Amino acid sequence: MLIIGRPALVISEFQRGIVDPAVSRLPALAEQAESRDVGARIGVLAEAFRAAGLPVVHAIIEHRPDLIGLRANSALSAMARKRRTMIAGSVDVEVPEPATPREGDLVSSRATGLTAFYGTDLDAMLRLTDTRVVVVAGVSTNVAIPGLALEACNRGYHVVLPEDATADASAETHRFMLDNLPVHGHEDHDRRRGRGRAEGGRRLLGRQPLSPPPAIQSSPALAHSRGTFMPLKDLTTVLYEVDDHVATITLNRPERLNSFTETMTLEIEAVWHEVRDEDDVRAVVLRAAGERAFCTGLDGPWWNDQNQWNQEDPGVRLGPRKQFVWKPVITAVHGIAAGGAMYFLNESDIILCSEDATFFDPHANGGLVSALEPIGMLARNIPLGDVLRRALLGNDERITAETALRLGIVTEVVPREQLWPRAAELAAQIAARPPEAIQGTIRAIWESLDMTPSLAQRAGLSYTQRGNRGGSPVPPNVKRKPRFR
Repeated sequence: MLIIGRPALVISEFQRGIVDPAVSRLPALAEQAESRDVGARIGVLAEAFRAAGLPVVHAIIEHRPDLIGLRANSALSAMARKRRTMIAGSVDVEVPEPATPREGDLVSSRATGLTAFYGTDLDAMLRLTDTRVVVVAGVSTNVAIPGLALEACNRGYHVVLPEDATADASAETHRFMLDNLPVHGHEDHDRRRGRGRAEGGRRLLGRQPLSPPPAIQSSPALAHSRGTFMPLKDLTTVLYEVDDHVATITLNRPERLNSFTETMTLEIEAVWHEVRDEDDVRAVVLRAAGERAFCTGLDGPWWNDQNQWNQEDPGVRLGPRKQFVWKPVITAVHGIAAGGAMYFLNESDIILCSEDATFFDPHANGGLVSALEPIGMLARNIPLGDVLRRALLGNDERITAETALRLGIVTEVVPREQLWPRAAELAAQIAARPPEAIQGTIRAIWESLDMTPSLAQRAGLSYTQRGNRGGSPVPPNVKRKPRFR
């Protein structure tokens, strides 16, 4: 089962107080970890990640000496309080060889709770390292690893479990837990249901064998994310080309007004991955073929055969930000932009439109709830009253190019024949600038939208400190005639 995205190895609770038979208060778990040679396997995995320049994160337990916050509301917490185990500074919290942290590894320490994300900076570490796939190793498959995996899925990561780099207190419980993880997409479940392809989305993708070591280093899950769900040469609904550091993506279903199907959705996702991972691409122009429309949204749902709790918003695949693309996207809109077209617009950096462009939401006329696209518009600070008016009046009212400019949906309106050249001109100007600075700027701004103002300021400062090393506060003395708008 092929998955994509930059991976990180998260090693769960592989510490002497848990896995070292000489000091562990959980002797059965320590015996299983030793007999399964989990430490050696984790060591091999970690070295493969380091060699590939990928993050290795040690998620450890480290209780405060005063035990503040550690409540006896679970069997594990009660034992820790009673026996004073896993106290910071004690031998219990040490990570034994060959899994010991090396230079460059990250350590996420947890003082309370049962799982690695609770009360820690693990999520921030993963996002700041552009991680999209969490490879979980360590102990135990009874509580900590299932909890870590489920929480990672909830936060939007793909999850891979190298089964033979994990352990539980007995072989029977280990196998039972892995075979019954209650997450759709488990490898064995997919085989039983006859689904041989990767359906995508953020979910647990099942047990993956670790051995032999050569397979580790060649696995798509452990490589830099150059792979995609499909080769770009096989695209059928999207055109993709790169010229002078600018990628041009063209929606290419004009006979259906560029509405998106499952195929187009998967192809768009594959293209965003290529844009993200190809350093030669510094800016993107997104446009659409045909005379009548940029995009008219969804061309029929393809997920009706799925349990409603397994259904996903297609916008997760269509938008560049959901794919962790931090390169500037200039979108050129002509003709009709209806309904789900906002998935593209809501995550674009600069939006231009031609004088004939119109924007509307057909959901109400079809008796459908309109929620996801309007919510995305609100995130762009489109006035609430105008978002509601668009959503409630459906096909009966169209937003013109002039009104879209006034509302901030677009930033420029040009004649139709100038639309594509103007978008290409802006992309080329941006692509000529240092790419690290541009991408850092985009990432800082977009990520701030999910933060409180004070946290956004702190995160913004960290980006300037990371991204401005070696740069000059004074721009090069390049004479350009300024443009006014």
